[in-house]
Amino acid sequence: MKQYDVIIIGGGPAGSMAGITLQKKGYKTCIIDKSAFPREKLCGGLLTLKTMELLRRECPAIDADHFIVKKTNLVHFYLESEQVATFQLKESCYLTERTLFDHTLIGEYRRNGGEVIENRRVKPADIHFTSQTLQTGTEIMGYRYLVGADGCNSVLLKRSGTNNHNYYCIEGTVPHDPERGDEMKIFFGVTGHGYGWQFPKEGYDCLGVGGANSDKSILEQAGSFFSQLGVEPDNRKGAPIPSGRHPDLSHLPGNTLLVGDAGGYTDPITGEGIYLALLTGLLAGEAIDVAIRKGSKSAAFHYAERVRPLQKNIAAALRLHKILYRPFILRWFMQHLRNRPSFGLFYLEKVIATNEYDYRNFIRAYFLKHRKVKAG
Repeated sequence: MKQYDVIIIGGGPAGSMAGITLQKKGYKTCIIDKSAFPREKLCGGLLTLKTMELLRRECPAIDADHFIVKKTNLVHFYLESEQVATFQLKESCYLTERTLFDHTLIGEYRRNGGEVIENRRVKPADIHFTSQTLQTGTEIMGYRYLVGADGCNSVLLKRSGTNNHNYYCIEGTVPHDPERGDEMKIFFGVTGHGYGWQFPKEGYDCLGVGGANSDKSILEQAGSFFSQLGVEPDNRKGAPIPSGRHPDLSHLPGNTLLVGDAGGYTDPITGEGIYLALLTGLLAGEAIDVAIRKGSKSAAFHYAERVRPLQKNIAAALRLHKILYRPFILRWFMQHLRNRPSFGLFYLEKVIATNEYDYRNFIRAYFLKHRKVKAG
């Protein structure tokens, strides 16, 4: 039986970053993924400045040119089909293809000596918490710690009988209009508790919509959104995305951690998940390192300490999300942005791009800042 310090289920950004962090600290790890790399992944592919800075800091050997397909500083906000505001950002937003991005990260993990098992789907019955073993085919693997990085429908959630709280997104591709330039479009009011997007890629645009799907209406809303734009996207696909509500993980052993989408880590307002996937993967790796050095069989406490600020920020965003996406408040807010675009620019640059402020303090910081400017 092969023995590992850590087995990671899922080789996306969260799993790869957890593996990279642990490999750099000298641990023996293995990533198991149901697909082979490079592989396709449904995702808008937006990388914010804070995401790029995290990658530069933790993975300096990675060349961003290997996965960046577009850069843009221009963002348009729409309420349904009506353009409300345009924002010219000081710092660029980066667009990637997840095929390239995930392949680059798993390559960095391999470069650090990590082992990857591809085309191997882990089933709930394959995981044995008591014996700390995992069966893949006919092979049995032992682990000290287990990391779930396999998305919203994580096998570890199923294994523990835990319910997840997901939204849903529909995405496709449309030809890029070269006269339109490289700009991002965000469409509010086209789906319940979510939005639509159009992001430029290499030779085409990624067009999608995401939001609540409790009444199974997202397909109809996506169809209406695409018809409103007068397009019929190619390669249309759907996938669950976290809603921002964290699953109850109390049924999982202390040596088992969930990162990225598997743990519900996403921005409830924007749906941004790549940054939090990378960050929670990093924090899980650090927590396991501390647990091992302290001789603890559990890493849950050390991980909980590290992700608590993230969870508080997500909870604050979720409260704001519930208010903002009420139709009459959303319309009022869009009108406010039309008249005072500085608020939208402050949010995009200081919260989304850089995380200089979070959802618990950015509104107060905005008004204090502008009061000082006015007073001056």
